[in-house]
Amino acid sequence: MEFMHLGIKISVSDPEIRRIVLERLGGEDLAAELISTPPRIGTEWSEHGGIYAGVVRGRDGAPDTHLIIGPAYEGDLTWDEAVAFAKGVTQKGFTDWRLFYRPEGAVAYANVPELFAGKTHWTCEQHADYPGYAWYQHFSNGTQRSWGKDGKLRARAVRSVIIQ
Repeated sequence: MEFMHLGIKISVSDPEIRRIVLERLGGEDLAAELISTPPRIGTEWSEHGGIYAGVVRGRDGAPDTHLIIGPAYEGDLTWDEAVAFAKGVTQKGFTDWRLFYRPEGAVAYANVPELFAGKTHWTCEQHADYPGYAWYQHFSNGTQRSWGKDGKLRARAVRSVIIQ
């Protein structure tokens, strides 16, 4: 993270050191404000454990969130295997990884499709009318459709951070 203080450009990469520097320079309010400022889309947001993909509107009155893209599974998985993979991810101390929701998949397709290599990825959402089906996001053309959970597609872990 880079920021200016009294006309001096400061660059600190370690999140804990950054927090200490910011608190000493401007108090906890400045530290919280600057640490929560997201980086450019498609770049690493180290204090949140992955690559920043953009803002996702909250559903049903929930707050809006920042979407963070984490590790990908190398290969194809059934839906149940993909859900288990994402839940099992621990990266940079974060354990709240999961598959993305459909709106998050659309944001990822719009903002960081290069992270998904044009492949079809499972979402965490099951089809409401067909329990044996779940939704996927296709990263070569942006479509979302459902497919049998026993089919094999790609999986990538994501997490969301509530916008304060």
